[in-house]
Amino acid sequence: MSSNGLSDALKAEQKRVLGISFTSGGDGGTIDIVSKYPWIADETVSSGSSDTSSDGTSFQKRNNVPFCYAIERVSAVNASIANIANMVNTLGDQLSKGADTAKSTSTTLFGEKVGNAVGEVGSTVVNGVKDIFDQLKSKFKFDELLKGNNMNSQMFGPYQYLYITKATGKKFVFPLATNDSSFSTVKNKWGAMKKLPGFLGNLVGTGIEKLKTFSASLNILNNLDSFVSGKGDSDMGNVDETPKTYTYPTDGDALNVAFTLYNTTRLNAWKDNYRFLLLFVLRNLPMRIDAFTFTPPVLYDIIQPGVKRLPVCCAENIKIVPKGMVRTLTCENFIKGSGTITVNVPEAWEVNITFKSLIGTSANMILSELTGSLNVSTSKTEAAPATPPADSTAETSPTTSETQEVQQNEPLPIPNTSPQSPPQLG
Repeated sequence: MSSNGLSDALKAEQKRVLGISFTSGGDGGTIDIVSKYPWIADETVSSGSSDTSSDGTSFQKRNNVPFCYAIERVSAVNASIANIANMVNTLGDQLSKGADTAKSTSTTLFGEKVGNAVGEVGSTVVNGVKDIFDQLKSKFKFDELLKGNNMNSQMFGPYQYLYITKATGKKFVFPLATNDSSFSTVKNKWGAMKKLPGFLGNLVGTGIEKLKTFSASLNILNNLDSFVSGKGDSDMGNVDETPKTYTYPTDGDALNVAFTLYNTTRLNAWKDNYRFLLLFVLRNLPMRIDAFTFTPPVLYDIIQPGVKRLPVCCAENIKIVPKGMVRTLTCENFIKGSGTITVNVPEAWEVNITFKSLIGTSANMILSELTGSLNVSTSKTEAAPATPPADSTAETSPTTSETQEVQQNEPLPIPNTSPQSPPQLG
């Protein structure tokens, strides 16, 4: 098989696998671990209302369980292209501000003629950069891609071109039963002022150093008489203390999800559990397309209601540990679509997932959740994400077909975790 033929075959296989439903009867796009999976050891219906599993087993409804959403997304463009778009967009904004400042300063110092001349040069440079950005937007259809991006709200304006992603149509609801899944961890750091880049930095730096030297010399002269006469402090020194500046964080927040999937509480619980775990792991592994390109794992928009939102996350760590006695059981080979597969099944699987934000923590993450500035794309169908043609030298990402926008401020469906029986997810 030729190189192109192999790449096409692998992309088609990836598309097929990513389109496999998480449950044999169809997951409807939502995988609700909180309400539908056996992560509670004792599911005996003792009081209140009950629910029914896929195999007909009745179990106690889960009341008031803390949870989070993990909305699955994929990169809509190659990372290198997104980086260029982000830099050019940022440069355009900075140049516009710089041109206005340069014109105003020149007018003040040298008069209106010089100010107008500087303004014309600035406008030429700014327009040139904007032309480059407009060409990039047109070639790679950024405006169209941004329609499905999850950072189009005003709160995420500064991040709009940093990550351009699309929803795959899959949404997960995970229980939050651990103590480390609450508020964001805040770590602030202030340090010495960084040197400005380029010629301006050298000029300002040299000027500051000369001022420090001059100030120290004046200090000695001013106190010389005291030193000579012995009336002053002989160990008097010169203090050189400069204001510190805030160091912006680039390390993102994390959210840990931990639960245990029991294989003995329901008749065929292990089949649903195994299917979920295998498909979830496959989505979070890279896929090699050819000798030079690969498809990165999926990303997630993590929403912890009332607490925080992490719009671009990776599953930094997925750890699945078998617990109890292990048996060898047989089930349908749902990956292949025919035949059977033999699986080593323990009494339970202990699952630990750490979602790590790819964006430095800021107040925007919390405010976007609390102010209702939510903009989420969801798929109309369960169709697998399509894979675009591979880039020749970089990673590629699956894309999605037929997405629709959920209007801002429209709430996500809530899992069945309270006695009032809110809308079901699955």
